[in-house]
Amino acid sequence: MSPLKSAGLLLFISSVVLILGFIAAEAFYPTYNLSHNKLSDLGARAPISILPVPASDASIYQPSSFIFNSIVSLSGVCLATASLLIGRGSGSKILATLLFVTGIGAILVGGLTEQMGMIHYIGAMLIFVIGPLAAIASSRSVKPPLSYLFIAMGLISLAFVPIVAMDIFNALNTYTVAETGGAENMIVYPFILWLLAFGTYLMKD
Repeated sequence: MSPLKSAGLLLFISSVVLILGFIAAEAFYPTYNLSHNKLSDLGARAPISILPVPASDASIYQPSSFIFNSIVSLSGVCLATASLLIGRGSGSKILATLLFVTGIGAILVGGLTEQMGMIHYIGAMLIFVIGPLAAIASSRSVKPPLSYLFIAMGLISLAFVPIVAMDIFNALNTYTVAETGGAENMIVYPFILWLLAFGTYLMKD
């Protein structure tokens, strides 16, 4: 299998794992509410803090936490590996770099829950900002109308980043729990759909 086809397979697997994993984690999380809970709450819900917070201050539900942290970490590894394969397969170096950074962000989010404070949110913002930029950058690798759809997916995600960023900034100053809820989903799900579509495209030849 060529490097680009292998990269496409990894992107496809990543998208499917994330979609099914989020559904499963939400199903096992008592009182999970899209309006009030962030996606990361599935791993461990904790008040925002620059420093790590005690486990006693976090709401951790199993198997939701295990499912969420595992699938996000696995997705990060898939993205980082796919980025290297895209670079080897004469793909866009810019796209490969953006995808690699996004993968690192996912590994941080999955490996270091909200209890770890700022470092977790840095990982999340890498996904929220760099991921959509990767989707936009990939538009140069495909033909219309797919290229227009990739740009649209990236722009939809980026449009909701300020909402999430302002909520996190407010929570950091008040040490409360950020409730970005649906805004995070409007960032993440277009990105996941792009992973699915772009992965399929890379595997087609």
